[in-house]
Amino acid sequence: MLGCAAIVLTVLAATTSAQSWTHAPLIDKDSEAEQYSEFWEHVLHGFDGNFDELLAQAEELQNSRMASQRDSALPILERAARLKPKDPQVQYRIGRHYKAKRNWKQCALFYGKAFALDPGFTPKGAGGDALGKNLGICLLYSEEFEGAVKHFRRLITQEFESAETQLRFGEALMALGRLDEAIFSLQRARTLAQNRSRDLLRETEFTLAVALDRAERLGESRSLLSRLTSRDSSLTTLHSSDKIYAPPTEELYYLGLAYKAQGNLPWALYSFRRFLSLAPKSPWASHAKSHLRRTAKPELAAKLHVSGSAQWSLAPLRAAIQESEGSLAACVTGYPQVLATITLSGALTRPSTKHQARAAISAKADVERTSLNKIVECLESAARKIRMPKQSGLIGGHGTAQFMILGTPND
Repeated sequence: MLGCAAIVLTVLAATTSAQSWTHAPLIDKDSEAEQYSEFWEHVLHGFDGNFDELLAQAEELQNSRMASQRDSALPILERAARLKPKDPQVQYRIGRHYKAKRNWKQCALFYGKAFALDPGFTPKGAGGDALGKNLGICLLYSEEFEGAVKHFRRLITQEFESAETQLRFGEALMALGRLDEAIFSLQRARTLAQNRSRDLLRETEFTLAVALDRAERLGESRSLLSRLTSRDSSLTTLHSSDKIYAPPTEELYYLGLAYKAQGNLPWALYSFRRFLSLAPKSPWASHAKSHLRRTAKPELAAKLHVSGSAQWSLAPLRAAIQESEGSLAACVTGYPQVLATITLSGALTRPSTKHQARAAISAKADVERTSLNKIVECLESAARKIRMPKQSGLIGGHGTAQFMILGTPND
């Protein structure tokens, strides 16, 4: 009986096989999978929209000015992705959602899925490099530097070159310590950005200045930074919320160089110290230490900002503040990562009268709250004891003077 059963099965299999060759149509597995997925989507979530309708609804929400509406696009896109998981458009839209949220890991994941499905996919209303460039940016900001370098090189080789692509390529190369290649790419980005985007050009040149500094081409870096900081004295390019640093601690290194170029030594030293505190194992830690060694300790009240209708003469005011340097410095000794701004204010009640100014303190510090409160109280007490010189101006006028003091390590 077992032998007969085996023979019957063999015959049935052969018959089925023969019939399939002569009669059965070819099966489109991808189409079948999508139909199967769509069927279960309808079963589980109801028949309330097809794929195209879901995409249109999501697009409208993603273009909204209201954050809550933009966020509500994600579950709709996820439903669309269950219907057609192999459609690059829906994967791109999900990647776009996560990019807007600055969730770099997820945006790299979904842009990567879209790119794997169709490397040449072009979103509606976007340039031909939109998918590839966005994927590279998300890889860079998720600190997948090797992947970002490979991806940007592929894009540039395929003639999808732009100023931003070269800029981000240069940033990824610099993160890997490949400085010569990074400088070449950043110089190319600067050429492409000329006469196109002032903001992108400035960002590119700041990044190039950092790369030149790290490559020990210090004269070129200083010359470029001097020109940049004279045009952007408030450093809006580096402080902009649109500027992303990878890793985030890079911002402190950039700012340290820029402040140093401006001669703003308290802020330069503070920035480099904080960089070393947060990123002690950075490949650029030795460069930051070198900048600290080469930057002289700033003279107290070397920079005084005086304003108001009753002002002090700068020379006697600076001398009065420096007389109190010992008591002020004692408040921040042992706290090298404290930078305090002291604001003295006074009103002219009658001519030529000396009086004590009121003091207000604001501080940036990488110390716990209790210690910070003690530092502020100490500085306020010492500042109130400064023997202020006379003010000049109209009686009833008011004036302020502002200076900074930087903490020092325990020797």
